[in-house]
Order: sequence, then structure tokens, then C-alpha cells
Amino acid sequence: KKTIRSILTLAGILCLAAAIGLGAYNVYDSYRANKQSSDVMEKLAYAVSEKDKSAQNSDETPDYITHPDMEMPTVEIDGRRYIGHLEIPDLNLRLPVAAGEFKLKTLLKSPALYSGSVYKNNMVIAAHNYNSHFGRLKKLDVGAKVIFTDAEGNIFNFVTSGSEILYPSNRDKLLAEGSWQLTLFTCTYNGERRFTLRCVRDEA
Repeated sequence: KKTIRSILTLAGILCLAAAIGLGAYNVYDSYRANKQSSDVMEKLAYAVSEKDKSAQNSDETPDYITHPDMEMPTVEIDGRRYIGHLEIPDLNLRLPVAAGEFKLKTLLKSPALYSGSVYKNNMVIAAHNYNSHFGRLKKLDVGAKVIFTDAEGNIFNFVTSGSEILYPSNRDKLLAEGSWQLTLFTCTYNGERRFTLRCVRDEA
């Protein structure tokens, strides 16, 4: 009996140590992601502001208005291209949004474009569930502000309209264009499903 009790005690200690280690790693990984995205955001904000200054000196109509089917312009930061940045005031988030291929290694640093375009009102953005990325989306109330600024400095205002939980296999529903113009999504805590936040254009 003492041997069994000792084995169970040791197993409990090992499980506790593993849980502590995993928790510590998650904290570190979230800190790393926040640091990397903040570094990119600082450089991106400067690059976009410089483009915006040039646009303000021009009386021309922005290209996306006359050509909504155009590809979204990008800015290159540290060898990676970004389509702009996302701001969620209620969560105190300001994040770069990467362009190009949708890959796991991209999401380790920042949110990324998953599908669509802000010009076509069907943009879908994905991010990890780090607290510093999309991990707190579920805390937003309906009507919360979401602001996207493209690489040319054009600003698009949205408000949240609702949310749903989808399985990864349900891609058609994720991309389905309904009464929303922007979708943000991230994995649930256990990684089995996707928390999906729908947003509509704020015309106020």
C-alpha cells in the first residue's frame, strides 16, 4: 500500500510540475508574441503615417473606391508584408495584420489576413488566442468598436454584431457573407473550435 501511495504521490507531483511548466511556457509565449507584434506595430505605424501624409496632399479619390476589386496594398517590415493594422479600443489592442500566405509561423508574430478584402466588405482575419492577440475577443460586447487602417492610411470603422463557435472543418460558414463585413477568429482554449467574431461597418 505504501508503494502504491508513493507512486500516486509521485504521479501527482509530476502532473503538477507539468501543469506549472505549461502555464509558464504559455505566459512566456504570450509575452514573446506581444513583444514581436509591438515592435512591428511601431515600424508599421510610422510607414503608414508617411504614406498618409502624401495622400493628404493629393485631391485624388482613393484607388479602392473606384477599384474595389484591387489587391490590398502592403508595407514590408523586417522581411514580411503587412496590409495594415487593427485596433480594438475596448481591449487596448493595436495589432499589425500580415499579408501573404496563411501560415502558423506568421500567426506566432501577429494576426494575418485569412480571406477577402476590406474593400470588398468580406475580410476575414485570424490570430492566435494569446491575450495580447485575439484571446480576449469573447469579452467584447455587441457594438464595440473595431478599426482597421490599411497600408495607405485609409481608415475603416466597424462595430461588433455578434459571435459564434465554429469547427475548423466548417470553412464555408466561416467565410459565408451575411450581414457582416469583417470577421475575426481565433482558436478556442482547447484548440478544437474557433471563436468567430462578426463585425459590421459603422456608418455613424
